[in-house]
Amino acid sequence: MATGRVIAAAVAGDEFTMFGDGRQIRDFTFVGDVARANRLAVESQFVSPGTAINIAGGSATSLQAVIDTVGEILERPVAVRVADAAAGDVRETHADTSRARRLLDWTPRVDIRAGIADHVAWYCSSSLAFR
Repeated sequence: MATGRVIAAAVAGDEFTMFGDGRQIRDFTFVGDVARANRLAVESQFVSPGTAINIAGGSATSLQAVIDTVGEILERPVAVRVADAAAGDVRETHADTSRARRLLDWTPRVDIRAGIADHVAWYCSSSLAFR
């Protein structure tokens, strides 16, 4: 969700409100990788309905790195307004995808930079960029 908000603000020339210092770490996941994991789960003879399997991008990335990458792809810096961190926000999250590898033979294929580039291209070609 943050990636979409960064891209929308950057394309519109607006400020992105960053809660905290930008060093919080998340495991960003490309939607195509999620769709592929879902398809594999549906088609698998080893996964019964309701089985919980973590799907994640496999790379710990800071919010600031995402902001910087969006700026690099758009070839202009993203204006950022820093706000206090949200109460209860955790500093770092990642998912253990070993179960996805074992049960689905799944690993993410799209790295963070390629995923952001694809998201920027999609956003800029959609009607969302013109609102």
